[in-house]
Amino acid sequence: MLTPLDLMKKMKITTGRCRCLALLFVQGSCMIILCDSIANFLIFSRNRALFDSAERLYDSFLALGPEGGFLSPAKARDVLVQTGLDKSQLRQIWNLSDIDRDGHFDHHEYVVAMFLCDAVIQKGRPIPTELPASVIPPSKRALIAERKAGDLA
Repeated sequence: MLTPLDLMKKMKITTGRCRCLALLFVQGSCMIILCDSIANFLIFSRNRALFDSAERLYDSFLALGPEGGFLSPAKARDVLVQTGLDKSQLRQIWNLSDIDRDGHFDHHEYVVAMFLCDAVIQKGRPIPTELPASVIPPSKRALIAERKAGDLA
């Protein structure tokens, strides 16, 4: 059985600018917990691509000048437009990514948006009609569950 340190080495995870990094093993699956320099917790389980996107996009998110941890609608729109996707695709991605529906992107929502754009542009995947569970940031899962429960009522 791999130790957390062995797994980190195997996955080529480095702590870089992170204050802490821990690996938890829960019923045989690994959950990566990364605490970034502004104390936001990013927890990604079984989705290495999303984890890599979060790490890769952190500096670009900060470079966009989030105010209070959020990108304004105009800044978020400008970034999405630069992907070259058409307006209807961008609208779909926005609606999926703005999970709390406040019109602003926090880091997690920004990662989801860029992850979806990359999936469409680089891998030719269709935009999902609903955000897959593997792409929902843990910080937003309760919100999605509440929304789904409200839709059923």
